[in-house]
Amino acid sequence: MAVKIVRQPKKIALIGACSSAAAFLAGTEKAPAALRSAGLVEKLKNSGFEVTDYGDCPTRLFADDEEHRRARNLPAIVAGLNDLKLHAEVAIKSGTATPISTPLLPRPQGESTEWSLPA
Repeated sequence: MAVKIVRQPKKIALIGACSSAAAFLAGTEKAPAALRSAGLVEKLKNSGFEVTDYGDCPTRLFADDEEHRRARNLPAIVAGLNDLKLHAEVAIKSGTATPISTPLLPRPQGESTEWSLPA
């Protein structure tokens, strides 16, 4: 996979991924709000960055998944990644963000060659 890095050193697109779905305990879904409350946006702006806050993706919470201990809550994780993808697309189309890498998932032969997250 080739990755083209385009630097926009003074622009930051902020997107909160409020999820504890992949964790072993709840709590990490609170991180985006905690970082904003701690003044992340103001500190970045004071450091010379142009910050556009695109808000948070819907919250995805930890759920005990004893049946799938090594791949817990996979449907919630994939749904959260798809939510994040939609927010990132908005940021990219607005010109605020430039993708620096794209996760490519293999597609069965004959299907579209466009990248996507699993449905």
